[in-house]
Amino acid sequence: MTEVRHPVRALAAGAVGLALVLTSGPADGRADSPSAPVCVPAGAPVLLSNSTAAIFRDELGFIVGCAANSTRYNLGIAELAYKPPIMALSGEMTATVHDSDEAGIQIRTLALRPGAEATPIGRPEERIGSIRVRPDGTVAWIACPLGPDADPDKLIISPKPECVRPRRARNRVLLFRPAQGFRDERIRQLSAASSIDPASLRMNATTVSWTRDGRRVRHRYR
Repeated sequence: MTEVRHPVRALAAGAVGLALVLTSGPADGRADSPSAPVCVPAGAPVLLSNSTAAIFRDELGFIVGCAANSTRYNLGIAELAYKPPIMALSGEMTATVHDSDEAGIQIRTLALRPGAEATPIGRPEERIGSIRVRPDGTVAWIACPLGPDADPDKLIISPKPECVRPRRARNRVLLFRPAQGFRDERIRQLSAASSIDPASLRMNATTVSWTRDGRRVRHRYR
């Protein structure tokens, strides 16, 4: 890897820990998005938002999450992260995907509430076409294998080209559910085929679905 081509990667090791760093203080305004909570600073670019929480980019180039309690959570360095729609927010639960020299690609969830800790979910050496999260931390995503011409020196923070251009490689639909009761946390592969649309993922409280061969496929996970 060369730091000359990607000097921001020198900060990557710290980016993993940043998910647990809290920055607090009253917000100084409301975002332009009518659904964004008051914790978003005025004028900040909002990446995702709902009625209780938001993810935005601050003036220093960090991705920040916040909820109604006005506490701001540093989710990582924007230049090392996938942008929406390969970023998810459901209630106060976030799912982000980052790349770095030391940790590689890493999917992480973090609930935007005091005392919550980030949960790392695997390190797929693949591109991500879409990702969805539920408030309980359940995550689904579609992964596309890197092509033979992929440059290992380039940050893998975009779905292009493998998750955009039609290929013969087998795209995979993956599901993670956090440990609960007698159930261990694990990643399950739900489907694998070159005909899976990388951007087609949807998820609700009971079902995850995707498009395969032009048809909607549904999997009930609870």
